[in-house]
Amino acid sequence: MPRAGVDMQKIIRVAIDITEETGIETLTLKEISKRLNVSSASLYNHVNNLAEVKDKVSHAVLEMLKELILRGIIGKSGTDLIRAIGRVYIGFAQEHPYLYETIQWVNVWADTSSQDIFSDIMRLAGEEGSKMGMTEVESNHIIRCLRCLVHGFASIEGHDGFGYKVSAQDSFEYALDMFILGISTKLKQERAKLPKE
Repeated sequence: MPRAGVDMQKIIRVAIDITEETGIETLTLKEISKRLNVSSASLYNHVNNLAEVKDKVSHAVLEMLKELILRGIIGKSGTDLIRAIGRVYIGFAQEHPYLYETIQWVNVWADTSSQDIFSDIMRLAGEEGSKMGMTEVESNHIIRCLRCLVHGFASIEGHDGFGYKVSAQDSFEYALDMFILGISTKLKQERAKLPKE
């Protein structure tokens, strides 16, 4: 029988705490059981293996990021919404570097449960893109490019890869400005191709 007081939610909460402190690669069932004051064997009443725990941690972090993004884009529209997504994303990566890395652990599109995590964001981005004159495909391109932009900065900054004295945050804002300018220019070009009424 599972020990009273220990459940999946507590196991994942402790696993997230450990990951926040030292990274997901250091996560072990032994350390989780130690912090919960139970035997490692007793964890198998709730989880199948460490890989399952890591997947659940990754999904939990995706949920955290999703909620932050959804709150961060309230009242935003157009390119301001795109900019807000970028800022929340990079802010999360800077504030929680080890948790952010767990997102790379799981293939977001490997199963329906992980797909659903970002479905609200993709839907909002698609709706906003449509208002701006984008197709669904173009909206998806923009979200992918934005993720690449943010991840590139987060990865380099997380490994102290920016050696020059200019602020990395200023560089990120500059890149975001160029990205937004590119979107605006592209939309203007596409509109110019439309037949005149």
